Amino acid sequence: MLMKWITLACIGTFAGQINATIIFDDGGTHTINNIVFDDIVLGNGSGLNIVQGGLVITDGIDPAISRITSTESAVTLSGNATVLGSINLNGPGGSDDSDSALIARENSLIVGQGGYSNSVARAAISGAHYVEINDNSRIVGSTGTNRGGAAIENGDSGHYHVTVNGGEIIGGEGGQTGGFGIDTYVDTIALEITGGVIRGGYGTGNGGTGVVNVNAGTVVMTDGAIYGGDGGVNGGDAFSTRDYINMDIFGGQIQGGSGGSYGGSGISILQAEPANIQIFGGQFDAGLGAIGDGWVFDASGSGAHMSLFGGLIGYNSVGEGFNIENNGIIDVYGWDLKLDDGFLTGYLMDGNWIETPVTLARMYLQDRGLRLFNQDNVRVPEPSTLLLMAIGIAGIGVTQRKRLN
Repeated sequence: MLMKWITLACIGTFAGQINATIIFDDGGTHTINNIVFDDIVLGNGSGLNIVQGGLVITDGIDPAISRITSTESAVTLSGNATVLGSINLNGPGGSDDSDSALIARENSLIVGQGGYSNSVARAAISGAHYVEINDNSRIVGSTGTNRGGAAIENGDSGHYHVTVNGGEIIGGEGGQTGGFGIDTYVDTIALEITGGVIRGGYGTGNGGTGVVNVNAGTVVMTDGAIYGGDGGVNGGDAFSTRDYINMDIFGGQIQGGSGGSYGGSGISILQAEPANIQIFGGQFDAGLGAIGDGWVFDASGSGAHMSLFGGLIGYNSVGEGFNIENNGIIDVYGWDLKLDDGFLTGYLMDGNWIETPVTLARMYLQDRGLRLFNQDNVRVPEPSTLLLMAIGIAGIGVTQRKRLN
């Protein structure tokens, strides 16, 4: 094991410990199973395994773990491994999922500390090309005086892939706005959710968004939950996209955050670029507010196109229901579907009853807005049949998108 100690950086705040920097740059994988009060820097492809009993604590000025070379590094946490301070793996690299990886298992914990500036707190995990959260792991963004830090963000790393199989991913608390659970703002994201909870952070003004997609991406959700953060004034949206996206939802729960005045939306599509979201199952709810509740679906971007085949809509809170503006589209498939005096009722393809208010505004083109597709002689399929049907429809959609591309 090659360890280079750099000049004393500062006097640590933890029980008088001295804070320095440890560099691993021999290309090997190193194990931490004790308490380390120093920042760790990875170079030349060196990796890190933090196992049971391992604890890395930083003073919050610099990330607890970072890398300094273009060669990708991997960090794995298992057992009760803990990092109190951010992990920043930013740097140039390809799109290979094995590069710049962060994997958290069992009861591991990562809590962000410090900030990029006085107003924006640092993300707990930044810049990893591949992130995998499992079991009972917890990832929590930094607390910020203005905006809380994201739990996971891609920073300037470009394409990245996040798999959530369990655990909790929570944005940091903010003096004004809560941090995002997962934030992407460079290139693309591939997000797979099979379990666990993703939640925006609490903000005294605005709750943080659970998942924000600012650039192109693909999302597949089969279970788990995405929640908007609660806010003193406005609840955060659970899922919000501002660019091209393809999203298939087969299960799980999506719910906007609660606000002292206004609730957040479940799914919010705000942009002109194509956003194709297909929903085959799951539970979808609006956030609650003392003055006004949020939307279950807010398709106010002209590129919005949602296709609803099944699921529980407004099971806990339907709020303001569906909002469709600027030539956005929500297609609903089922039987006995009808829109009467701004209220949609009927059965979805999986047999679930839907009853929700619908708001239509600024619709300038024909064949846009809410489109109902009533099927004749429909029998409620068995769950296994419904799953096969959903997979088939999703496959057709993928094929069509590939042809278009």
